[in-house]
Amino acid sequence: MLSHINVDTMREKLRDKDTNMRTYLKLMEWARSCDVTKNSEFQKKYKGFYRVRRNNDWSRPYFEFMESHKVTGSIFEDVLNHVFDTTGKVEGSFSSKLLATINPHKPIWDKLVLDQLSIRKPVQGQKNKQKQIKESLATYSKLENWYTNYLETPNAKEVITLFDEMYPFAAIMTDVKKIDWALWSMGAG
Repeated sequence: MLSHINVDTMREKLRDKDTNMRTYLKLMEWARSCDVTKNSEFQKKYKGFYRVRRNNDWSRPYFEFMESHKVTGSIFEDVLNHVFDTTGKVEGSFSSKLLATINPHKPIWDKLVLDQLSIRKPVQGQKNKQKQIKESLATYSKLENWYTNYLETPNAKEVITLFDEMYPFAAIMTDVKKIDWALWSMGAG
């Protein structure tokens, strides 16, 4: 499992991510200030940003959950179960993105991030959905544990400092989000 992010490589990979970060910050602002169930522009931008290619029947309960929990918060297990109960699909990645929108101190489950951390994701399309849910919960737990441990390292502090220097307008992002961006950028082409 990854224990060190190469800051020089990160600097190169994060270069020119300004527009994406501004979009992310706008989405986070919108999520808190509008009714996400009624704001079609928010939904369109959110789905585009996170590459959510799902129809309205899937999206409606997703955004309803986001709206109803954006003040009270939630946990990954509840989001994952809600998405499964309303869609019949085990959606670890999209569940984590909803959770990270209502609680930016939570990490995002992204293929590029999991690859960087050598965390295997559950096999999709299993017939035993309860097993897939259990495996998804274990995967997210590994992801959270990695962040908890990594954020205590000197390397994490170095990555966060570089991020803040490169993107001062994004300094309001949580440390977890800054590390998310670093990991994502390291895996992005």
